[in-house]
Amino acid sequence: MQSQHFESTTTPKAQEEWTSATQTFFGALQHQVLPRLHRDTVVQTAATSIDKYELDSLNIFRMRAGPHVVTRIKPTDEACATNNYKLILQLHGSAEICTDTERHELHSGDWGIYDPQKRYSIANFEDMDILVAQIPRVSLGGARLSSYHSGSLSQSPSGMTHLLSDFLCSLAKNLPQMPQDSATAVSDSVLNLVNSSLQCAQQKSVSTLPSVLKMRALNYIHRHLQDNELSVGRISVALNCSKRYLHQVFQDDACGIERRIWNARLSQCESEIVELAQTANHAQNGSKTTTHLSAIAYRWGFNSPSHFCRLFKTAYGTSPGDYLRIKRVESSPSMTLTS
Repeated sequence: MQSQHFESTTTPKAQEEWTSATQTFFGALQHQVLPRLHRDTVVQTAATSIDKYELDSLNIFRMRAGPHVVTRIKPTDEACATNNYKLILQLHGSAEICTDTERHELHSGDWGIYDPQKRYSIANFEDMDILVAQIPRVSLGGARLSSYHSGSLSQSPSGMTHLLSDFLCSLAKNLPQMPQDSATAVSDSVLNLVNSSLQCAQQKSVSTLPSVLKMRALNYIHRHLQDNELSVGRISVALNCSKRYLHQVFQDDACGIERRIWNARLSQCESEIVELAQTANHAQNGSKTTTHLSAIAYRWGFNSPSHFCRLFKTAYGTSPGDYLRIKRVESSPSMTLTS
């Protein structure tokens, strides 16, 4: 694949050369070379290089450099920024991207897309090797990019994030050897994957209808009721929503979502106590009864018998032990309750 190649020297003019090259490709950027530590000694930064590949409307850059920071100090209307979004894939090293409202880290294999018109800074604190793609805004179709989009592999263990990362890593390795007549196919593949990744993310971020989310939350509670670590936070992560929104969904109930969890646990415990009362030839020994009641409480997610007893008495008007005795009398044909 044909490319334009730029390489800076290691002379004092290196920063000036690098700044000039990046401004040619990406517009007005402030550039600062950071010192590299080698065996606790500050050494001169290594030479930097940029290879630019033109794949139809898609420009791809392979960039290698030492530690540095680039900053867009003010919004710009330069064509390279107004016509394109910017995608960065971290091949080696780690970086920190900051916008006016967000901060994200990039590690090997991670990628991110952002609007280069707006103010931002990218800091690489070690030698870096990255792939940069200028994504034409018109190519995204229905997918919108209102803020930085993170393609963090650690936050997205599967799906489109990994697929795009794997494709771009392979592209970085093979791009120099690829025939020029494959440019259109490669460009289409990249743009299709970027579009699909953004659309998948936007579909997940759309707030679920409250009634649907409520049903999903109740189903999750039912399936995980015996887990003593079940919490609103855990439910919100599982359902991909915020805790605040989850509380709002249940705000019209007589009780909130946390009370729902405890009430559901109490209901299961009450059912087991009734079954225990009906068990034939059940030992009447008090210590064994207490053991049985504690086992029921632990089985349904309570962390302590005292907490269980307190909530049970509030809900049913009597202690679990007294409730068991009442149900035994009710279930025994030879025993009656006296007034």
